[in-house]
Amino acid sequence: MAITTFESCKRRKRTPKIFTIHSFATPASPMDGPFRDNIRLFLQECSEKEDYIVENNLVWCTLFLSETNGVVFPLYIVEQNVQQSSDPFCDLCRCVGWSHHFVSKRRYHLIIPENLKWSRPLNMDSIEFDTHLLHGVIHCNGFGHLLSINGTKDYSDYLCGEELMNLWDCLCSCLRTQKISVHDLLMKRGMDHRLLHAVAYGCSWFGDWGYKFCHGSFGVTEHMYNRAIQILRSLDLDKIIHDYSKTSRGRMIQQIINCYMNASETQLKNPLGKNTNHEYDSFESFVAKSNSRWNAQRLEYTAKIIVNILVEHARTNSGASVTRQELRDEARKHVGDTGLIDFLLKTIHKTVVEDRIVRRSINPITKLLEFYLQDVQKAEFTETKTESHSVTPTPETGRDVYGDMLKLYKNVLLGYPESHPVSLATRTILNSKNFVKEWQFKGSREDNLSRLICRVMPSYDELMTELSRPLPPGELVVVQPRATVGEMISAVQCALRDTYCIMDKFVVSDVKMRKSEEDQDRVWSGEVRSCDVEVEVRGCGLDLSTELRYEGGAENWTVDCVCGAKDDDGERMVACEICQVWQHTRCNSIDDHEHVPCVFLCRTCKAKLKK
Repeated sequence: MAITTFESCKRRKRTPKIFTIHSFATPASPMDGPFRDNIRLFLQECSEKEDYIVENNLVWCTLFLSETNGVVFPLYIVEQNVQQSSDPFCDLCRCVGWSHHFVSKRRYHLIIPENLKWSRPLNMDSIEFDTHLLHGVIHCNGFGHLLSINGTKDYSDYLCGEELMNLWDCLCSCLRTQKISVHDLLMKRGMDHRLLHAVAYGCSWFGDWGYKFCHGSFGVTEHMYNRAIQILRSLDLDKIIHDYSKTSRGRMIQQIINCYMNASETQLKNPLGKNTNHEYDSFESFVAKSNSRWNAQRLEYTAKIIVNILVEHARTNSGASVTRQELRDEARKHVGDTGLIDFLLKTIHKTVVEDRIVRRSINPITKLLEFYLQDVQKAEFTETKTESHSVTPTPETGRDVYGDMLKLYKNVLLGYPESHPVSLATRTILNSKNFVKEWQFKGSREDNLSRLICRVMPSYDELMTELSRPLPPGELVVVQPRATVGEMISAVQCALRDTYCIMDKFVVSDVKMRKSEEDQDRVWSGEVRSCDVEVEVRGCGLDLSTELRYEGGAENWTVDCVCGAKDDDGERMVACEICQVWQHTRCNSIDDHEHVPCVFLCRTCKAKLKK
């Protein structure tokens, strides 16, 4: 396909460079320093300054060539001066847990607009739009946020989401960012993509590029999130059919599942993914594990009686399952030892008896324990089907894949009762929206540079009176090999002044290694080239009078919600009129579409008033 020329190229004073994702990663000068230096080098060597400004901020443009279809598209970079901005604080940092970071002096907005706006200048509102194909913002300390990825046909005819993410990830890697967060609100045909992707692949869509769980809303922890994924990925298709067999939606769900099981060339086990692991035991294995006082012959005889009862019941009742009490009553007609019957009904599950698997589950409607059979051959996905799942798909099933997926999404993932484990797991994943990726960079022996992570240690008085929040992460400083102590102090001081508003006039008096004197001698001699060397920096001149102190703003929020949340998680909150503690509106029975009451009292303060 011929290259589509970017129209604004014709109006430029000189022919601009056009990069691919791989070619820009090898500039003339290596990007071996921290992000604040690398972004300047990138703008100098790979970008061209535009002849206009956006809200008094300079704008650069880099042209990229899509290796997929030959289209040339622009990447705009806006350098935002925080000290001149009307909104100097970062709500995204606050919601992702970085509210204690010092305010950085500059933010860099990386923007790929919609197709129709590729040849138009950015305007005053460009850094606020959420319709860009790609929009990310990175603070000059290397921490940033991916704001939007819109790679669907509704936004672009040329660039897909995967290509945009590959470009973004490559940019972050080459520029050596520290951490990038993303608030995952991606939707696909009316379905939450983070839920679909978690069921199918065990992670969010962004997890394909290394983004991991950061923190959840409404008290969700990483352990809860991982457990929820395990529950949904272990949800068996036959279990779904069985759970909904007595509901009005059961036939429709069964038709859809059978249609795609028949069409698939491999074994389908869960609603959206594949799993070929057999989750059942032979009867011999069951006997060995049971540690029963009955011998194997009596156990097998009783188990066969149970299977025969289930087979007859399935034949006469169109595959319906049998409650525990009904099965027990029928078995007593053939086996006199009720203790033996009770033992089997208590322990047998996912066990093969005469080429059938005995399974049990809790009916989501009646809450009763029920038993049913599954054919072994069907479990191994051959063309054989058991009588209990013999519903023939209608001609309409299978014609609209997304339509069928939406039906399963609404009726299965969102269709179980609120107290059911599937419903709880689904809600946990939907309440997990914040993900983060961290880059760990280490120098090579070829560059022969010393890299230090410098953490500023304020004085005791400053910590007790002014700097009440946790100390922010250290700053990466790169120095030439065998630098003197004076050169080291000068480099650290320049880096801190260049990065943070609160350190505009900071004077470094001492740089102390957090390791042994031997390691310190190795740093001064240029022998240490990795990023794991931490340095404590002491000095004076922190601007404690500036309002531009913390990215989360000047206000100190106290969050203590009944769901367990102890920090702002980006969800809507309300503060108690008496104690000023913030809680989620949803956790206080205030729906998202309702207005927050003018006077809100938390449960604790209400109880105190009643007393």
